[in-house]
Amino acid sequence: MGDATEAVLAKLKFAVAPSPTVDDALRILVSLEPDLIVAREEDAPRLRRECPENRPVVPVTDAMRDDPQLLVDEIRNALRALAN
Repeated sequence: MGDATEAVLAKLKFAVAPSPTVDDALRILVSLEPDLIVAREEDAPRLRRECPENRPVVPVTDAMRDDPQLLVDEIRNALRALAN
């Protein structure tokens, strides 16, 4: 995801568990059981397919890297969708 993205998430009090590969992320997901996953755009499809319990995946786009508020908004939308 990148240091800037991780910093934004941590500042907003989201737990951040970076992993270097999708395989590592999938292993971590089993024990962490996150409400949602934030991932590189290119990794999002595989995470959606293979994530246990079909957790929502928010892909980080180039636009989100340039404007972190877009990432925050997308995370909020995903959390609202979970609540409904």
